[in-house]
Amino acid sequence: MENSQCEPCKARDKNNTPTHWCVICEEALCLECTEHHRVQKMSRSHELLDINIKPIHINISDQRCSEHENLPFEYFCIDHDSLCCKECQVESHRSCQKIMSVDIASKGIQSSQSFIDAVELIEHVLMTIPTIKEERHTLIESIEKEANLVKDEIRKVKEQAISHIESLEKTLLEDLKQKKEKILNNAKVTITEIQDIERIAKEKKDTFDIVDKHGSEKQAFLAVHAYKTVLADLEQRISTITEQTTNLSIKLNTNLPNKSIMSIMSIGTIDTIEVPTAKNLFRERSDSLKFQLYNNKFYRSSLEARCYHVLGCI
Repeated sequence: MENSQCEPCKARDKNNTPTHWCVICEEALCLECTEHHRVQKMSRSHELLDINIKPIHINISDQRCSEHENLPFEYFCIDHDSLCCKECQVESHRSCQKIMSVDIASKGIQSSQSFIDAVELIEHVLMTIPTIKEERHTLIESIEKEANLVKDEIRKVKEQAISHIESLEKTLLEDLKQKKEKILNNAKVTITEIQDIERIAKEKKDTFDIVDKHGSEKQAFLAVHAYKTVLADLEQRISTITEQTTNLSIKLNTNLPNKSIMSIMSIGTIDTIEVPTAKNLFRERSDSLKFQLYNNKFYRSSLEARCYHVLGCI
């Protein structure tokens, strides 16, 4: 546990439980050290807090320069409105005319508008956070409900699409049935006609076979001329059939222009709509604070006056 020991006692290899926290010294104190702290001249004015109500993050004075091996901030540059360590002062602020120690610059800061604005800004942030949390929880619940509604709508669109496809299927099957029956009927008609031609042709062949084998020339002559019309008709009929008859097949064509099922790329889109939330309230409030640390004109004037007329700049 952080600060589980009295720090002055710890420095003397003692292990005492802390009871208080000194805000100025930023260290934990046991009961005995607390009493000494309250009576010593240098620390009797220090604010002491019960260790149980001490803020978790309170080591403010331990802020150090990240650019120069964590050297402590000892100076404040009014020109650049920034804290400086010794190396910063030499490297980046050598030509600055308004530099003073942090101890001098910090005089009166707690009553300055900059400090008040900082406190108000933090309070406003903390006031805004519950609203944002509540909105986010409400958003989560709302999105869950809306997502379920969208799922239902997608299901309905799917059912409509399936119903439409089933209707198209019915139309295709009916078209298939009609075309199949037409082809089969035509084929059956052709078969019937071919059978009639075959019957007549066989009859005439039998006649010519008998005449050829057993008949006289006169009978052959009469057969040729008597059946000339019949034979010509048979020739015409069979010629017409062979010219008009084709081999057919039935297949499904799914590549019709702009009508292919595979050309359907989407049945809809999922859209999101943004609505302003409490963050706008925070912006309005933070803008009204006009928070800029150490930049309040009255406090800045006080610093400059202190720099020039009281203790002087470094």
